[in-house]
Amino acid sequence: MKKIILFLVAIIVGVLFIYFLEERDKINSEKSTTSAGRDIHVIENIGWQTYKDNRLLFEIRYPDFLKLVVGDNNHVRITDQEDGIPYEGIPYRLSVYIYDNLNKLSPKDWYSEFYKKEFDKSGEKDLPFTLRDVSHGEEKSFNDHDAFYITQRGGDSVSQEIYINRGVKIFKIFYSVYPGVNNPKEKEQQAVYNNILSSFKFINENSTKATGSYLYFMNKNSLPMGFEKYAFGKICFEPAQKETINNGNIFCFRNTDEALSALGVDKENLDLSCERYWNGADIKISNLISSNKFPISKDDRCFLDNSCKYNEADFVEVVEFFKDSSTPKCKV
Repeated sequence: MKKIILFLVAIIVGVLFIYFLEERDKINSEKSTTSAGRDIHVIENIGWQTYKDNRLLFEIRYPDFLKLVVGDNNHVRITDQEDGIPYEGIPYRLSVYIYDNLNKLSPKDWYSEFYKKEFDKSGEKDLPFTLRDVSHGEEKSFNDHDAFYITQRGGDSVSQEIYINRGVKIFKIFYSVYPGVNNPKEKEQQAVYNNILSSFKFINENSTKATGSYLYFMNKNSLPMGFEKYAFGKICFEPAQKETINNGNIFCFRNTDEALSALGVDKENLDLSCERYWNGADIKISNLISSNKFPISKDDRCFLDNSCKYNEADFVEVVEFFKDSSTPKCKV
């Protein structure tokens, strides 16, 4: 009898031991399937990095097991994918794009214009799969900013596009989730995306408003005295009054291409008969270096020996164009 009892006890212990091993392996397996081998089902246990873009003036946080890549054409992406390597499994992929919005349209109206241009250009069959007309979208707030949401379901994925208004810019955030039984990381991914989205904010550090005229010089003969060498091919700004900023002196932008784009000067289709392009606007600038307290004249010593220092600033954004006209004028 004792032998039978001992035998049964041994069987029970063995079964429990096997069950314990299986459960341990299952837990370890679940942990190994998370990105970078981390158990991140508890969102508080994730380490976070902060990316601050002082040129495009936004900030966003992302988990330290993902990487942030700054691409060309105002594109930032957060991903766990390696460039050029085919990806297996469920990817993390969130991108931020920045577009011009010179007419200051609402996110919905801007998207409607964007959709119309793409439709006219490529036709319905060749439209990007996420691009849908405005009837598929919803206007609502995103972190206290006006926004327009487009949701697209296809296959195993649900893609979300968020268009956010920021002065003369539209910020687009794009990401995809993969719901269903085939994605063991569904809750994890959604929690991570929610935290990334909630961290997104605009920054406006050290910017100063300036009122006046911007000028893009195409001909050296049209340049102000003393600026013949320095300002050619650059876009500069002349304050409206001496009291506004920089003692009324002209200053030029370091980030020429960005300023040209925001101020509506199409560098690829310039009219070469123009001496300069110009228009009036309220703008924001940062990092103004005022080397000259007074206008330069041809009698200044620095002008005579070509050693004059010129005032420079970083272009930030357009606040408003004069008379609601964003089209630059051509001075022939």
